[in-house]
Amino acid sequence: MMPGLNNWDLGIVKNFRVREHMVTQFRLEMFNAWNHTQFGVPNLSSTNPNFGRIGSTMVSPRRVQLGLKFNY
Repeated sequence: MMPGLNNWDLGIVKNFRVREHMVTQFRLEMFNAWNHTQFGVPNLSSTNPNFGRIGSTMVSPRRVQLGLKFNY
C-alpha cells in the first residue's frame, strides 16, 4: 500500500495600475508549498531484505518562482 499524497500548489498575483491602460503584474508561485515529503512505493518483493521499506520520494521539494509582467 502506498502512502497518501499531500501536495499543495499556491499562487499569489497582484496587479498595479501604472496609468489608465498600463498594468504591471507581480506573481509568486509555489509548488509543493508546505514542503511535505511525498514517499514512494514500498519494496514489495518478499525475498528482498528491504521488504516493506520505502527508499525513494516522488515529488521534488518546494519550488518558488517569481514573475513580473507589463501590459500596455
